[in-house]
Amino acid sequence: MDSNFLAKVANDEYRLSYSSLKQLLETPRHFYNYFTQPRKESEAMQLGTLVHCLVLEPTQFNKRYFVADKPDQRTKVGKAEWAEILAANDGKIVIPTETFNQAETMAKAVFEHEEAHLFQDVAEFEKPFQFEYRGLQLQGITDGIGERLILDLKTTANAKPKKFRWSFIEYFYHVQAALYCLANPNREYIIFAVDASGYVSVSRVGEQSLALGKMLLDQAIDTYEACKMFDGWMSGYSGISEL
Repeated sequence: MDSNFLAKVANDEYRLSYSSLKQLLETPRHFYNYFTQPRKESEAMQLGTLVHCLVLEPTQFNKRYFVADKPDQRTKVGKAEWAEILAANDGKIVIPTETFNQAETMAKAVFEHEEAHLFQDVAEFEKPFQFEYRGLQLQGITDGIGERLILDLKTTANAKPKKFRWSFIEYFYHVQAALYCLANPNREYIIFAVDASGYVSVSRVGEQSLALGKMLLDQAIDTYEACKMFDGWMSGYSGISEL
């Protein structure tokens, strides 16, 4: 096992977040790999980050990104041209025009939604927070926060409310909501979900979902403490599942 990981766990050096805690809700080994294995951003994640920037931090877009037509990568000339574009924009994320157009369409759809007025209640975007819970340091970054709400922007495969409910459970978004509401109490948790086709749905996380999220958050921390005590980080899926 990675000795650096074990040392940091022993000294509680990791600030746990939604992203790391949800790994524990899969298996301890997922958590171990999260901190010890290289992470590569998928195309879906890249698109999500781009949409976030366009919606939440539009003034930062030109500082972070450069948009260019991507030459045909099946040819040596095309590969060389793209390499030149990347080199000329070192320090920025170079995105194909096609990807930018898709992200721009998604961002525009969010702003045109009938509930987009909720963005006016946001005092700060991309606000980080840290707090202590059960003796551990937890952290996160709210997409948007105001006096009465926490706003969360999600890119999703399908924004249809019935479909998004599956994503809500599968990706433990209720755990994220519970964590963020613990750190920033007395606020509603509102999710804007937008898909690649430009469909948008808006959901309010109810008390039952927050309670379940809080229970799972505590379950993840219980697992963390048990693995820390008994060195169980290599544990995978347990038991026999019936199909």
